[in-house]
Amino acid sequence: MKSYFLNFIEKIHILQNVYLKNNFFFKKKTYSMYCEDLIVEKYFEEKFNGFYVDLGCYHPVQHNNTMLLYQRGWRGINVDINEFSIKLFNFCRPDDLNLNLAVSDKNGEIDYYYQKKLSLLNTINKSRADLVFQGSIKKKKITSQTLTKILDNSKYKGKQIDFLKIDVEGVDLDALKSFDFSRYSPKLICIEILPSDMKIFDAVALAADAANKTVPAVTRVTMSQKQRKKIVPELEFVMENLNNDIEKSDIYNLLKIKNYQKIWSGIPNHIFVRN
Repeated sequence: MKSYFLNFIEKIHILQNVYLKNNFFFKKKTYSMYCEDLIVEKYFEEKFNGFYVDLGCYHPVQHNNTMLLYQRGWRGINVDINEFSIKLFNFCRPDDLNLNLAVSDKNGEIDYYYQKKLSLLNTINKSRADLVFQGSIKKKKITSQTLTKILDNSKYKGKQIDFLKIDVEGVDLDALKSFDFSRYSPKLICIEILPSDMKIFDAVALAADAANKTVPAVTRVTMSQKQRKKIVPELEFVMENLNNDIEKSDIYNLLKIKNYQKIWSGIPNHIFVRN
């Protein structure tokens, strides 16, 4: 009886997170935090059955970069260290492969750090947890796998990735280093790269908030750089500072070595295309 009651409560929690908090009844123009999915959708506008991999998927609707693709018929793999996140994906996207795993450069059991049941900030990087968490930090064990092993153990073994999104809170570089680009070679990659100085990040965030009052992000994302410089010059100025800093990062330079070129920058996320 107790087990039945707990399962019932969890189902209510899932429905609340999907339908009430995120209005899943109606299709949205964008589901991403900063409209990244509009850039991705535009790039693949003529492809309706692609394959995506989302590392650090968090939520199937809120702040999600693959929901628009899923609605167009794409399918793929979603991975998160948060067990409840994967339950949300199993409910909303039963056709996807949804895995409760950590992704890093190691295979085996490791620690992960969190504060609540559903959060964007869960991480296996203790230094990252100490930096961004406020209050007490909880710890659990979780299975970690490299991205290559995840793919090799799935029905997608050997299949080229169309779109790879990585946001694994402080271990993004480790995930890339252990990835076999020669076998899976993603066409497009969206990855979080934070600046070396968070004052740059804060300046961009403030300028973006101010720009939203003039031109919403959903409109700006489709504009040319020339148009944006004319309409929101302050934002473009701080974005140039951000891009100059990002180009010095280890992630940027690894992707450059792997023959990728950056084609778009948001605040934390950046999109690269294979040359």
